[in-house]
Amino acid sequence: MNIPISIREIEFAVKNLPTKKTPGPDGFSGELYQIFNDEAIPILPKPFQKMEEERIYSNTFLQVDITLILN
Repeated sequence: MNIPISIREIEFAVKNLPTKKTPGPDGFSGELYQIFNDEAIPILPKPFQKMEEERIYSNTFLQVDITLILN
């Protein structure tokens, strides 16, 4: 990251989230972020900016969960 994440980038990302899927382990769907975008979008850049400033990333930020789906 060589420039801070902008509100416009976050708005674009939230707008394009799949609505019936949960993109992370928190269980929140894209639809939830889209419904509450006026409340959520202004606070979302702050944690990313703080992590970049301090160069400290939580383990959960770097964690990946993989689920096998058998068919």
